[in-house]
Amino acid sequence: MRFVFLSVFRSYSLRLINEATSASRGLNGMIRIYAVFWLVLLAVAVANGIVREKTYGHSMSDLCAHQVSTVLAMILTGVAAGVFARYFPIRSGTVALVIGGIWAVLTAGFEFTFGRYVAGHSWEKLLLDYNILAGRMWSVFLLWILILPYIVFRLGGRAT
Repeated sequence: MRFVFLSVFRSYSLRLINEATSASRGLNGMIRIYAVFWLVLLAVAVANGIVREKTYGHSMSDLCAHQVSTVLAMILTGVAAGVFARYFPIRSGTVALVIGGIWAVLTAGFEFTFGRYVAGHSWEKLLLDYNILAGRMWSVFLLWILILPYIVFRLGGRAT
């Protein structure tokens, strides 16, 4: 009886693992995996902001520190996405653009939600970061997040 139970349990467990693996390789699974990976990109961006505030942000103007931080965030998220794509290759340019769209919406949503309701910033202050004419570069970062999966796909992070 015990042997039958273990055999059925093992068979059922292997089937569930196989289905989960197959689902994660499908289109919806890939998009879900990359949507969850956005949390890693969020952690990278938050850590970058903390480093700016604790170190070089004190030795330069706020605008300059913001610009340096934005460029660093672009480099760090690019490296992270490139490494991730080696393990979870993107299937097509269209899928890459869908992933980028999801990342851009999540990023803007986080920025405005966190900035307004947690940090207590005014809408004017939040929108200032998107004013490229004032030297603010956050809109460039948002564009970067939008096209980053496509760039990674084109550079070789694609399914074979």
